[in-house]
Amino acid sequence: MIIEHKDSFFFDLDGTLIDSFHDVKNAINQALIELNFEPLETIAIKTLIGPNLSEPLTKLINHPKFCFKEFEPIFSHHYTQKNTNKTCLYPAVETTLKTLANKNKNLFILTNKPAYQAIQICKQLHISQYMLEIMGPDTYEPKPSPKAIHNSIQNYKLNPDTCVMIGDTEIDIQTAKAANITSIAVTYGYRSKEELETLNPDYTINNLNELLKIKNKIIL
Repeated sequence: MIIEHKDSFFFDLDGTLIDSFHDVKNAINQALIELNFEPLETIAIKTLIGPNLSEPLTKLINHPKFCFKEFEPIFSHHYTQKNTNKTCLYPAVETTLKTLANKNKNLFILTNKPAYQAIQICKQLHISQYMLEIMGPDTYEPKPSPKAIHNSIQNYKLNPDTCVMIGDTEIDIQTAKAANITSIAVTYGYRSKEELETLNPDYTINNLNELLKIKNKIIL
């Protein structure tokens, strides 16, 4: 099984460990309404989750008066107040993390959500205790930069050959490839299986507990 050959697991957060869509959507739209912009539809907001929010949101709003630096603190305020109002863990997440931790695996979260928000959410959902470190774009650099993974490999003396990145969007697969580590795409998040397969991840899984069952075809 892959977990017998891998020691370090870097997890994306939104769309991989947690279903946060409704809370993110509500906070984005509350901020837009306060700034006198029209709220966004569900499909549009789903495309924003994964990348660093600034560039894709600015492009989507496409209005000369929209300023992300003005939007961001309003969004953060609303989101921080209600970031676990409807957010929950995906099925099998806690049992999978607990199993990996009990096997003495090194577990990390690498998200493009600010680290303080990610830490807050993970504490409230009772998964922070499984993590060696929870990292956001403010910790090192936003994904798909591999800097967070490279720094973790150095800081924790990890073997790159035994590291894995697990995520649900193109950003996560690109991050894994940039860091030259194994990539695993999950199909239950914010991108379809068909979209993910065009990115050629090393593995694709439909439920997080499949991490415990994957046959390792890459590194023996």
